Amino acid sequence: PAPAPSHAERGAARAIKATSQHPLGMLAEKVQSEWKPWMEGTLAGWGTVSKVLNVTGFAMIIIASAAVACRGTSALKTDLPTSADREGINRWSAMYKVMLFTVWESICADQYVPNIHQMQIDLGGTDEQMSLSVLENLIVRGFAGLVIGVLADHIGRRKTILFFLGLMHISTAACGWAPDAKWFLVGRFLQGVAEGGTVIVAGVIRDLFPQAEERATAFAVFSSLIMVVPLASPSVGGLLGEWLGWRFVFILLLPGMFFSWVQMYLYLPETLVPSPNISSSYWGEVRRLIGNYQPMSLVISLAFIAAPGTMMTSNMPVILEGQMGVTTMQMALILGVSTVLFVIGFMVSDGLCQLCGILGLFRMGVAAALLPVVLYLVSGLALPLSVWMLVCSQFLYQFIAGPFLMAADVLYMQPLEDIYSLAEAFKTLLMLGMSPLLVSLPGTALVSNSDQPVRSYALFSAACIVVAVFIAWAGYLSHPPEDALKGQAEFQAMKGLQPAAELLETQQAVEPMEKKD
Repeated sequence: PAPAPSHAERGAARAIKATSQHPLGMLAEKVQSEWKPWMEGTLAGWGTVSKVLNVTGFAMIIIASAAVACRGTSALKTDLPTSADREGINRWSAMYKVMLFTVWESICADQYVPNIHQMQIDLGGTDEQMSLSVLENLIVRGFAGLVIGVLADHIGRRKTILFFLGLMHISTAACGWAPDAKWFLVGRFLQGVAEGGTVIVAGVIRDLFPQAEERATAFAVFSSLIMVVPLASPSVGGLLGEWLGWRFVFILLLPGMFFSWVQMYLYLPETLVPSPNISSSYWGEVRRLIGNYQPMSLVISLAFIAAPGTMMTSNMPVILEGQMGVTTMQMALILGVSTVLFVIGFMVSDGLCQLCGILGLFRMGVAAALLPVVLYLVSGLALPLSVWMLVCSQFLYQFIAGPFLMAADVLYMQPLEDIYSLAEAFKTLLMLGMSPLLVSLPGTALVSNSDQPVRSYALFSAACIVVAVFIAWAGYLSHPPEDALKGQAEFQAMKGLQPAAELLETQQAVEPMEKKD
């Protein structure tokens, strides 16, 4: 005889029955039974359109590259403002408009993940092809950002953003109408090139907010938004994909993206004020950035401090749901609270930055980062069976990481003059390579192959934070660069925390070194 259904199975059956009797549940069933097959069949018949769009997208890239190569970047420097013109720009309005690019990039990257299994069936793809669609996009975006960053630093932000956001329209439609897995991979490659243009957003923020403490506020708003969007887009994308089909979700993005493109075309001002001698000084500044261990130590420490957050999404659900009895709803609540704490941490970091300056915030963030280390050690060594200890450790990390991440990012960009977008692209490439592949991937392998996954997860997370703190202290805070000291002195003098004589002494110590450079 068949075993009697468990309490959980009986509860699930009652929930399904109640849902099917609810008006919304009945509507969902009707959509799935009648409209979804029609939509998927209709959209799937547009395979030729997908091929044409892919070819068109690559043709646009080739033509634009040929134009830059033949005419040179100097011929494309049209309508660039002066410093006086940029003073009249509504900074926050311009920043919110350009942030739409990052919002659409996040949605395009995350919305289809819950529907991968159904996409594999519809496209006739393999597990390797569907996994490659995610990895391929990350790799292409990282390397494309380097070229796009150089271009935006020379010819301007506005025209570069408009081109690559337009390319995102084409690639998204090509993915939604892809006839098979191979053409879907081509569309995802093209989408990765378009998403590489998001490095320009950091350049715009650096253009508009040259003062470190002001940029910290802009960075807090920006980071809060890009944390909320990835949290919501997989859930909404999965729900719509279940109701209407995954193809419809891709096509549904197009009207919103087009509206954003029109808004930028009409109202987004150019923010780049190029240096008069940028052609001769640009690559020299690139060499100084790469050859200077202090900004590089900031990037490496960012990769390590971000690793526990990256590992959380891939390991925490497996550990808590698979081995510690946490339900799916409880896991969703834990992930939601983690995101909220991360956003609150950035808001608190902004307030602290306005009180103690960006260098003071970094010192505070490095010291505070050791607090979750203590909880991780207790969780891994003393209480490996406690759900609450592990969850509280992760919650504290999510809240405490804000000052470290914000201050390191702002200090990394602060001394730059002409290479804002390229520097952001370089940091993004290292973060995409070092944090997920060189740090989080070995950690995931360690946790999945361990007999005590909670202990392995907690100790590995603690080790990543300790390494990040050591690199930040040894490479930067033990002897901060002169530009950081000068900026901190100016901030303290402005706040009345430092006598004018001390500020003058600091400036006099910095000016000879600047002249020498």
